[in-house]
Parts: sequence; structure tokens; C-alpha cells
Amino acid sequence: MVDATHIDSLEAQLQATLFYLAEGQRLAHTGSWAFDAAGFKHWSSELFAIYGLDPAAKAPSIPTYMALVHPEDREFVAHEMQTMLADHHGFDFTKRIVRPDGTIRHVRCVGVPAAQGEGFVGTGIDVTEQEHLTAALRKSEGELRQILDLAPQLIAVLGPKRERLYANRTALTYLGSTLDEWRQRVMGEPGSEAHPDDAERIKAVGERAIISGSPYELEVRLRAADGSYRWFLARYNPVRDDQGQIMRWYVACTDIDDRKRIEDRMRNETIALREDLDRASMFEEIVGSSPVLRRVLAQVAKVARTDSTVLILGETGTGKELVARAVHKRSRRASGAFIRVNCAAIPPSLVASELFGHEKGAFTGAVQRRLGRFEAADGGTIFLDEIGELPPEAQVSLLRVLQEREIERVGSSHPIAVDVRVLAATNRDLDAAVERGTFREDLFYRLNVFPIHVTASPSRRGRSSAISISRPCSGSRPTTGRATYASSRT
Repeated sequence: MVDATHIDSLEAQLQATLFYLAEGQRLAHTGSWAFDAAGFKHWSSELFAIYGLDPAAKAPSIPTYMALVHPEDREFVAHEMQTMLADHHGFDFTKRIVRPDGTIRHVRCVGVPAAQGEGFVGTGIDVTEQEHLTAALRKSEGELRQILDLAPQLIAVLGPKRERLYANRTALTYLGSTLDEWRQRVMGEPGSEAHPDDAERIKAVGERAIISGSPYELEVRLRAADGSYRWFLARYNPVRDDQGQIMRWYVACTDIDDRKRIEDRMRNETIALREDLDRASMFEEIVGSSPVLRRVLAQVAKVARTDSTVLILGETGTGKELVARAVHKRSRRASGAFIRVNCAAIPPSLVASELFGHEKGAFTGAVQRRLGRFEAADGGTIFLDEIGELPPEAQVSLLRVLQEREIERVGSSHPIAVDVRVLAATNRDLDAAVERGTFREDLFYRLNVFPIHVTASPSRRGRSSAISISRPCSGSRPTTGRATYASSRT
């Protein structure tokens, strides 16, 4: 005989299980059902709620159920039901329903053959919010692709191993390729759109990027549809998941061909200008035969063969720059650059940036890295004209360069070694400036290793002789850059 207490306990457990099952279905927006060829045999309370029906009612008949299906989905659902009954296989599809109140919901139906009998058991899941989100994402993705297609840059999306996934219309139009054709190519390998001379470099950089996972950029030449090549700055940025694994590489290529051509033209013009300046700085351009001239040229010839720092002293217009150029031309650095800096013409706040360069973002307006004059003069000579006008903070930095032969760009803490000979000039009395405290004494002694004094040119009152720049007479051919040493016997 069964104990009544035990039966009550089992019934209580069953009721609790059914309650928890119903609560779980409600929270998950998931209802359960049972179905066979005769129709639905069971609907859970949550399934009634999903369809907007009275939970106290019986499971709907097939006609009632089909009437709830959205008219545009009825043929599809009828076919799915016939197929599952005929094949007795599980199924998974999503349909739209129209509730009695007129609202439309998306319901995912998942079913498997019942363990006993010929029917099916399964679930109905309200996925309306997910469908709306998916539709919104598709719309956003479509709008994003339209925006990317209008962008002037060549834009691409790569997989974690740099496999090609997507390229915008601008890129495909430039390359003269379809998306499928582009996906078959491998950047940096023969047959790709990269210039053959750049292929090995691109491949090597890409392989290192896969290992490091760091963003990077490089300049590459890409072949256009007409077979010509243009320069692009390609920027690669990784996108990671929550675990830090790279999911995508985003690539944006900006056309810099015009900039490269301008740089090449400026480089050629600079070389030509340097040759003109070199010709203008030869001793032959300093004419005269006075004892003062011979003394200056003898000093130039003596110090030019060394790497000593030279301080050229003299009034404005006495030819200090010509003396500096002569020192450079006669030195072992003659094939290197001769960089002139007028310290008096640079705003105090920009002196450090002008001399030593700056990093991108070092200060407002620093939109990209810029090399300073010392780096430009590496291997050559820098001429610091009007050195007496250098502000105190720049004097400290210059002293370090003279002592350590290293510079630091503004915004960086990494020293950069430079091989530069320093020539300086001033029309000021640096001894007096040192006594006043406006010029560092230690810097003065570093600069004053080999002083050359250039005296003023003679005036009509017959003052002492010196180098002077010759002025063309009216109607005569200009002699820009020539210097004349006047006679001391005037």
C-alpha cells in the first residue's frame, strides 16, 4: 500500500518542478510544444504568451496555428511542416507571426523527433529583439559600406592571418579588380598589385606584424588599372576580441604620390642649390690680397682640416657666412650638407623644435614627426648664425650636443647620435654677455675653440679693412655671393 504522505511529497516536487520550468521558459521567452500528424498535442503557458493567446485554452489546431503565421511566411512554414513529417528529421527555422492584437513577432521553431511515437517535441523562442538587432546591424553595415565606398582612401579588411576579406569600391576601381579577384591575391608576393621592388619589404613587415600584433605603417607603390604605379601610405591597425586575440586588420591607404614627387623635385633642387652654394663658398669667391685677408684664409685653411668648433666674430655684413662656407668646403665634410640656421630669426618657443626636431603630438600643431636642423646636417656642418641670440634653455641643449654628440627631439626621451661639425657666428660681444649672465660661460668656451675675427669693411672715413660683399654696379652683371677683401692701405 502506497503511503499517502509519500504521494503528497512527490506531487509537491512535481508542482515545484513545473513551476520552475514555467519560470525558466518565461524568463528565456521560450515555450515548449508537442506535435504529430494530427496536430499539436501540447503547448506550454509561455508559448501561449508568445503567440498572444489565452493560456487556459487548448493547443491550437493546424488551421488556427497557420492563421497566426504571417501571410508572407505561410507557404514556407507549410512546406517545412510537410517535410519534417515526411522525413521524420529535426528542424530549425524562424518565421513571423501576427498576434490577435496585430503585433508582429519573430519566433524560432526548433524540433526533434519524439523519443516515443511518431511525433515531434520542441520549442518556440521569441527572437524578435534579436531579429531587430540583426536587421539594424545589417542596415548599419550597409550604410558603413556606402560610406567606405565614397572614401577617397583605398580601404581593406584582412583576417587575423592577413587573409583578404573586403575592399571598398575606391580600392577595387583603382586596382581594376573585382572583390573575388582581389581576394585571390597575396600582398607582397609576385603577381600582386604591389611594385616588385616593394614586395619583399611588404611581406617581411607583414610577417613581423602577425607576430607582434602592433599597428604599423609603410609607404608602398601600388599598380593601377592602367599599369602605372602610385605611392601610398598604408596604415595597418589590428582589432582584438575580449581575450586580446586579433580578429581583423583594418588597412587604409592614402595616396601620397604627389607629395613624393614634390619631395623628389625639392631634393633635386636642393642638390642643385647646394652645388651653387658650394661654388659660391670657394676661396676663389673671396677676392683681395690684403694682410688681413691672408690671415683669415690661413686660419680657415688651418682649421678646416680638423673637426674643431669654430666661432666667427664680426659685425653684420662682414662676410661671416662666407668664411663658414669656406671652412666647410675645405673640410672632409665637404660632400655633406651645410645647414645654416639664423638663431635670431626663430621665435624662442620654437628654437628647440627647429634645432632638434619634434615627435608627432609633442605640442599643439605637431601633426607629424619633424627632423631638426642637426639631424639634417648629420655627416656635414651646421652654421649657427647670430648664436648670441640663443635663449637660455636652448643654450643648455646645445651644450649637451657639443659634449655628448646626441640630441633629443621635443616630445621624446630617446637620444639620437649625430655627427655634426658646429660653426657659429655672432656680432655680439660674448665675453660681455657671459659677464651679464645672458650667455652660458661653459657654452662660450665650447664654441670658442677656434675663433676667427672678421673686421668691418672700410668706410669712406678710412676705417680698418675686412671682407665685404661686392655690390653690382648699375647695368653690370650681378655677382651675388662674391666677397671682396679691401686693402688695408686705404
